[in-house]
Amino acid sequence: MVSFDYCIAKAALNMLTVQLQAAEDGNNENSNKITYWIVNPGHCKTGLNGFKGPKDPLEGAEVVLRLLKSKRGEIPGATFWEWEKGVLRDIPW
Repeated sequence: MVSFDYCIAKAALNMLTVQLQAAEDGNNENSNKITYWIVNPGHCKTGLNGFKGPKDPLEGAEVVLRLLKSKRGEIPGATFWEWEKGVLRDIPW
């Protein structure tokens, strides 16, 4: 069972990302803007879960690599992403 603390923290992190992107987009002083994304690496084998996740952490990191390799402006900010079964997917929040 997922704890309420985790759910609250995740919702807060998602909203923080949306607000940071809105502030960045509204800043007309800087032409070299930052893009903020949220990623879901999936249920990875890590010490946090006793190495019981089905996914290797390197595979979980693939979503970050795909986003960072994208061309500037190709993937909008304040969006949520995962890499599953060889596909980069936008996750509805």
